[in-house]
Amino acid sequence: MKWQKIQQTASGKYTRWVLIIAGFTALPWIITVLPFFGANNYTYSQLNLWLILAIVCLGLNLLTGVAGQISLGHAALFQIGAYIGGYFVARQGWPVWLVIIVAGLGTGIAGLILGLPALRLSGPYLAVATFGFSVAIPQLLAGSQDIAELYSDPNELATKIGVLTVPKQNLPGLKADDDLGRYFMFLLVFLIMLVLALNINRSRHGRAFYAIRDSETAATAMGVALGKYKLLAFIVSAVYAGVAGSLFAFQVGQLDANSTSFSVLASILFLTAIIIGGLGSVWGSVLGSAVITILPPFISAVNDTIKAAFGSSIENFESIFYGLLILIFIYFMPNGLSGAFQRLRMRYSSDPSKGPATPAEPAATDLPVS
Repeated sequence: MKWQKIQQTASGKYTRWVLIIAGFTALPWIITVLPFFGANNYTYSQLNLWLILAIVCLGLNLLTGVAGQISLGHAALFQIGAYIGGYFVARQGWPVWLVIIVAGLGTGIAGLILGLPALRLSGPYLAVATFGFSVAIPQLLAGSQDIAELYSDPNELATKIGVLTVPKQNLPGLKADDDLGRYFMFLLVFLIMLVLALNINRSRHGRAFYAIRDSETAATAMGVALGKYKLLAFIVSAVYAGVAGSLFAFQVGQLDANSTSFSVLASILFLTAIIIGGLGSVWGSVLGSAVITILPPFISAVNDTIKAAFGSSIENFESIFYGLLILIFIYFMPNGLSGAFQRLRMRYSSDPSKGPATPAEPAATDLPVS
């Protein structure tokens, strides 16, 4: 009887993953029914940017939502991954899959450096420290002569003004500018990172992260090595940002250190996505990044409407909109979209005779110790 239940569970998981992969595969054609989107390169490029953002959010949610360490420095880690990936593709001609791995590992080292303040800081103090990192890295990449010489190419005018040209990458046999083909390449990387994030959350290390988030004092009493696991959370999260950064370089085809894609606003955008999706939720990271991806056309339409009605648009309307969105979700939906879907699922699937179902919490036992 027990073996039959195991078989049924395994079969259910297999079926669920088949449906998930099929849904992601069909998404480029499904999304064309939404407003502002059609069967064109803009739609496919937005899907690619969504997958990139989702990978960043998977790592950031592991750090902030699971381990409880606030970071406003992920735009800098994202930029480091992009520059590492861009350099080895544009200047060294390495294979794209090897470059993605190297970008992730190289950014992981940067994450180790970023995570060192976490050994002594927490809460808003840690947020300020990582914020400084996010401000410093773009300035370093934009103003360093050594880095400029490393990336410079006398045959390219763009490098003389601080812009690195990166050959766009795609699946073998497809054109470099084919965003639809690139979607499937990014999808493969995304699915690998998604499965990895799910396994980390359910592992002994994931339970250690949850323990640190809930109470550092209690985690220490249970034998969890705080410094070790805080650094581990930063390193793993940075690897995700680095992988996403390399994909971003392959998507846009050029890198500018002063781009808003690497600014502090990007770090806030990453944080907004995981708050909307749900802190600590792997699938919430995917949902939140999807919302952030489809919002810009809607925000522009709202701002245009305001301009038509009152004669002038609102300055920095996009930043104001995201700020209000964070406040709304924190107040009315603190567990994000994933929490809302979970409550709906429990409401309609629970047995009334047994009372309302409660979400599963990570086990407090079997924690890794130093």
